[in-house]
Amino acid sequence: MTFPSRFHAVYPGGASHVATIAGSALELDKQGAVVGVAGVSAGGLVAIAHAFDRLDDLPGLLRIWLQKNRLLDVVPAGRVGICAHRMVPRIIDELIGPGRTLGEARIPLCLVVTRASRPVYLSSWATPQVKVNEAGRATSALVPLFLMVEIPSLGTELSPDVVKSYDGGFVDNLPDHVFDGRVDPTVSVSLRPIEPTTGRANRTGDDPLSQAIDIVGAVTFAPAQRKTKRTDGRHIVVDAYGSGLDFNLSVADIDKRIENGRRGVRAAMEARP
Repeated sequence: MTFPSRFHAVYPGGASHVATIAGSALELDKQGAVVGVAGVSAGGLVAIAHAFDRLDDLPGLLRIWLQKNRLLDVVPAGRVGICAHRMVPRIIDELIGPGRTLGEARIPLCLVVTRASRPVYLSSWATPQVKVNEAGRATSALVPLFLMVEIPSLGTELSPDVVKSYDGGFVDNLPDHVFDGRVDPTVSVSLRPIEPTTGRANRTGDDPLSQAIDIVGAVTFAPAQRKTKRTDGRHIVVDAYGSGLDFNLSVADIDKRIENGRRGVRAAMEARP
């Protein structure tokens, strides 16, 4: 099977492996025409960058925000929602400009959020009025690190929206089916976590942050279930080295993750399916 020249790209959640996912997206963008994107959580941020034609700018931002736990935005409260979660909307606004809506995306864009224990697919075609920074914040609201959030621009019969949403990875960490009804196939990416061996036992501490990170890690590393009914696309598994819950990375670490994502896509394209 040859690699398609035109395809939709789908990116999974991965927390600080957003850098690995970004590398995968950069390589996919080199190899063919990406005609639509979908993503969840960290993959949602990459999908936003791709859909607004700002993918090349994402590594520079990640080199800043993945250092010194900036992205976590920790609030010393000792409760659920111990991180303020102000940074993801800030990154999105810095990347594509404030106030942008899903309907303004250059190519079809879909982000997954969880609402009432079910997946909800916010998209440029079904919910074009939704603000990108609100959707990006919701798809990456990893409870219990972050509180559930509202999406005011979504609206309901009780408009503005008052229903709580949170990370879409809890219910659909690989939305590879959202483009099944379109002409072009889908290329999806998932992560294979490879933890470094340190010789030390991994223990969860008594502090709320340590325990929250442990819970989030279980969700982040859960296998992404494929749901597409089509057989004309491709699925690429990329090795993700190091902890996805480490948000205190060096620039060298971040660049290494980006390159690992690129390398994983290249290897998949060169291999015979």
